Amino acid sequence: MTAQKIRAKELYICKKCGNVMITRKIANNNSEEKKFETVLQCIVCRYWIPLE
Repeated sequence: MTAQKIRAKELYICKKCGNVMITRKIANNNSEEKKFETVLQCIVCRYWIPLE
């Protein structure tokens, strides 16, 4: 198994498990229009936090 290469300016560490977090876009289904929200998500436990 090869290691995943992460190209980021800053490395974010998950507060729950201590692994690397990456930026992702998730759909916000609260409105009629499709809006995407940028979040940081852990690659192992899938814990996520919103980015402003």
